[in-house]
Amino acid sequence: MKYRYLWIMIVWIFLYLSGAAGFGFPDENGSDWTQMRGSARDGISTETKLADRWPESGPAEIWRKNIGDGYSGVAVSGDRLFITFSHDGKEKLFCLNAGSGGEIWQFALNDHFDEQFGDGPRATPTIDGETVYAIGSYGILYSLNAKNGQKNWELNIHQTFSDEQNGPFNRGYASSPLILGDTLIICGSIPPGKTVVALNKHTGKTIWTYQNGTTSYSSPMLMHISGHPQIVSSIGYGMAGIDPKTGAELWKYRWETSYELNIVPPLQVAPDKVMISSGYDKGAALVQLQQKNGSWEVNELWTNRLFRNHFNGSVLLDGFLYGFDNKNLKCINALTGEEQWANRDFGKGSVILADDKLYVQGENGQIALVKATPTGYTELGRHTALTGRCWTIPALANGKLYVRNMSELVCYDVK
Repeated sequence: MKYRYLWIMIVWIFLYLSGAAGFGFPDENGSDWTQMRGSARDGISTETKLADRWPESGPAEIWRKNIGDGYSGVAVSGDRLFITFSHDGKEKLFCLNAGSGGEIWQFALNDHFDEQFGDGPRATPTIDGETVYAIGSYGILYSLNAKNGQKNWELNIHQTFSDEQNGPFNRGYASSPLILGDTLIICGSIPPGKTVVALNKHTGKTIWTYQNGTTSYSSPMLMHISGHPQIVSSIGYGMAGIDPKTGAELWKYRWETSYELNIVPPLQVAPDKVMISSGYDKGAALVQLQQKNGSWEVNELWTNRLFRNHFNGSVLLDGFLYGFDNKNLKCINALTGEEQWANRDFGKGSVILADDKLYVQGENGQIALVKATPTGYTELGRHTALTGRCWTIPALANGKLYVRNMSELVCYDVK
């Protein structure tokens, strides 16, 4: 446990000293959840002193709110919660009171989006100090004042960066913005357009574009590969490492699925190692990245079909990965790919980590508290929170667990 927090602290200190530290990284007290998969985008909260077990009745429910369609995750900073969903024929960004669920303001992003696998917005808002960034299914990106919802600027990602104006992505834009200093990075548009783009976060003006891939429904990640900052992103043919200052390609790794879709963001599991995992019966791979003679070499360490993250990623603790292989929750050894255990109760679920415990949400609406250990599946509590399809990753902030489906958002006390 102590080694994981030491690794987090080393990365944070490096970011601060290099001038790269932005709001896209852990807050001072580690209790906020400011963007997709948490403040470090790794599915991990650094909160401690959370409940070690749940009572038979489940964790105490604080509030429950009716919402609309969408798969957007929750972002929380202090007493403000941000989420997008469909409402009155529009996709909207809502600012709620994190403690009560009461509405503070709302902002219309675009018209309602219909799709066979679920209507509504996909991407999770990103909070950056007094600014919140949000993008709807049609690819219009907004910068808003987080206090009052007033618009700073907007940019139609699709119209600006696609070379073929043939409508939005088939499944809707799903890339959640990454903030790095004064730069906003997001996956771009339909090929042959730009795959990853960097914008000035204050103005929306283009800084650089990367064009060497196919459609991406994923979200970019900042990684320090052996001390070198890189943007690492899943794209249609696999994943790529990109220079965060120039947009130049540093390396690429081919990992092709049957639909040319890699949805889950890559995950750094060691200073020089990155895992990619995909659904569609593809599996996972671990690669080692080494810089030699001014260029980067990519060495494949293992591949398997035992760990197929479809649309929700995994979490890493003490060298072991916890995540969903299609409909099975599994633990695998990150360096070897060997399976440690599996549980088949949750369907296509999602998982986050805090205080050495897994917070699991099944697609059927059940939530569970599970001990994060490779020795076996040990459940510490279970509760039916919702019904219907639940594909959105939970959020944990300030001792509160937030889960949603296509009609309700629920807040639980997990302290």
